Amino acid sequence: MNILKNIQEALRDLDFIEITREEKSKLRSEFNTSYSPNAYAVNWEEGLIMLVLTVSGFGSFEYYYGMEYARDDIQMKLQYDKDMIVGYDINCTRVQNLINKINPDIEF
Repeated sequence: MNILKNIQEALRDLDFIEITREEKSKLRSEFNTSYSPNAYAVNWEEGLIMLVLTVSGFGSFEYYYGMEYARDDIQMKLQYDKDMIVGYDINCTRVQNLINKINPDIEF
């Protein structure tokens, strides 16, 4: 099954970095919303930026962060119970800018 192999490759050896309370507060203020992602990871090999979000907050995330314009850059979306992992193409400037607001030291 190709899909299982692709998922394993995309998630292998990733260390998701939890977004701190301070970083969430900064994002919420900048994007004028009460919602923020919970964690992120960059998979350089697979060319993905992974975000951990709640299923119920995904619509707000897309709207307030302008990510509805990046739907074509979604390479994978995994849902488990009330949480989800969304993998965006690493070349998506919208998600790059979001990650750089959290961690300006990451260079894409």
